[in-house]
Parts: sequence; C-alpha cells; structure tokens
Amino acid sequence: MESELEGHKSKLVVEGEDFNTIDAFRLIDKNGNGAVSKNEIIDFLAKEVRDEIPFSADEINMFFVRFDKNEK
Repeated sequence: MESELEGHKSKLVVEGEDFNTIDAFRLIDKNGNGAVSKNEIIDFLAKEVRDEIPFSADEINMFFVRFDKNEK
C-alpha cells in the first residue's frame, strides 16, 4: 500500500516543486474554509483514489470520530 500512496503523491507533485502536507490539505479543502469536512474527504477519495484505495463510509466516519477535534 505504501508504494501505491507514493505513486499518488508522485502524480500530485508538480515538477520542480515539493509536495507537502499543506498542499495535500488544500487539495481536499475545496471550499477553502480552512477545515476539511466528511463530504470533502468523500469527494476527494471518490475522484482521486477510490478505485485504487477503497474506503467505505464507515471507515471515513471512524476516521472523523478518531481525529475530528471539532466534531463536524
């Protein structure tokens, strides 16, 4: 799985620039409000990596239960 994630990262890197956590966050935070919602995560996964790294709705919900400090 790590090599698959590296492949996705490589696709996102613009030649000559470093790809970092902030860049990844901005890709997911489509409305630019500084927060990532469940819907933004679901949309990102559906468009970018759904076929290669499948996540169920339950897994996404568990992620938010574990990591969402704002409980959104």
